[in-house]
Amino acid sequence: MDTSQRPLVSVIIPLYNHERFIVRCLESIVEDSYPIKEIIVLDDGSTDASAEMVQKWYLNNSERFVSRFKFIRRENRGLTKTLNELVSMAQGEYIVPVASDDYLLPGGIQARLEYLLDHPEKLAVFADCIVVDGNGGLLYNSGLTDLYQGRKKYLAHERLRAYELIFHWCIPGPVLMAKRDVYQVVGGYDESLFVEDWDFFLRLLSHNLLGFVDYPVAAYRLHGLNSVTNKSLASRSNDSKYKTISKNLDNFSGLKRAHIITKKISLIGAMNMVNGNFLKSFFYRGLGFLLRRITTIIYDLEALILLRILKNE
Repeated sequence: MDTSQRPLVSVIIPLYNHERFIVRCLESIVEDSYPIKEIIVLDDGSTDASAEMVQKWYLNNSERFVSRFKFIRRENRGLTKTLNELVSMAQGEYIVPVASDDYLLPGGIQARLEYLLDHPEKLAVFADCIVVDGNGGLLYNSGLTDLYQGRKKYLAHERLRAYELIFHWCIPGPVLMAKRDVYQVVGGYDESLFVEDWDFFLRLLSHNLLGFVDYPVAAYRLHGLNSVTNKSLASRSNDSKYKTISKNLDNFSGLKRAHIITKKISLIGAMNMVNGNFLKSFFYRGLGFLLRRITTIIYDLEALILLRILKNE
């Protein structure tokens, strides 16, 4: 495909208090060899020097910058509102969200784009990533398998992908590419949720619109600023997950639905733990664990049988 025929890819960056990391993020996008792309950065009311770092970087790099670039600053409104605004501003046919503390790896845009071009029935695709620390040191070679214990053999299988993600959630942050049409089909990011990605991916799975390509497309950064550590944040995270399960449960059936229910039971236990109701917490977490183990064993057996049947065909 020559340059004139390549679609525009919009790389969208929600920025908040990442003055240490945003320049590395921007550099990685410019360094990626895919030629037809735009970068949109929306600063969500950062209180550090993040915005100044972006402006300085652009002034110093405008002569080597062949991509479109847009930078917006405004007051803090939260991540999901910021993501939805970025999607609405994107001009590209394909959209790549990247957190401002993560960065892209060479070839990652092209690898995901080729998958979507080859699979027109899919409107989104996720991939693998490496995992680094706050200083850029390598922690894991694979976010999917080393950090989250996902199984690529199952993720790559069309009939097992949704099961694997529901039973073993393993998608790190910066690995999605979506056709802009997908936001009309499944909707944007739910602005009432504290944790937005799980809900969005469940909607993709319920419509069978999500593909997978086994390629390291980004670096996912683990550092103290992106962990949920205090009681208030833990409570918001649990509430968000509970709401996500409640709103998506009816979109699934059979074993997938049963396993999601076990996660809901476990979340009731976690919410009681945060609130100091230790007896209720022990009961619900124990019950959720037991039921989750049962559904997982059934799924693992069914997956093994399916793979063996397909191998012998």
